[in-house]
Amino acid sequence: MQGVALIEVVIAIVVIGVCGATIVGLMTSIDRRSAETLVAGLRLNIAAAYLREITSQPWSDPDGMGGEARGNYDNIDDYAGLDEVPSDGTGAALANFNGYRVAVVITQPGLGAIPNAQTRLIRVTVTDPFGGTSSVAGFRTQHP
Repeated sequence: MQGVALIEVVIAIVVIGVCGATIVGLMTSIDRRSAETLVAGLRLNIAAAYLREITSQPWSDPDGMGGEARGNYDNIDDYAGLDEVPSDGTGAALANFNGYRVAVVITQPGLGAIPNAQTRLIRVTVTDPFGGTSSVAGFRTQHP
C-alpha cells in the first residue's frame, strides 16, 4: 500500500487544529496580561507624579488664601480632597487619559513624637477606565 489513508489525513488535521487553537489561546492570554501591566504602570506613574508635585510644595500657604484653583495650588493642604482627571500643574487635562481619575487624601496622623499638626500623610489614588486602582503614599513633616 502506498499513500495516506483518509482517516490519517483527518486525524492530522484535527491534531494541527487543536495545537493551533491552544497556541492562539496562550497568545491572547499573554497579550491581555501585557496590556494590564501597561495600564498598571501608567497608574503608578501618574500617582507618583502627583505625589512628587504635592510634596515639593511649601508646608504653609505663602499667600494665606485657601480654596484656590488647581493652577494656583501653592502649599500641601491645597491638594486635600482633590479628585480630577489627570492634569498638569496648571490644571489643564492631559491628553489620552480619558476615564482615569486621580484622588488625593491628606490626613494628619502624627508620627511618633511629631505632633499631628506637623505631620501630613499624603495618599494619591489613580483609577483607570477598567476599574483598576493604584495608590502611593508619602509623609511630609514640618520641622520646628
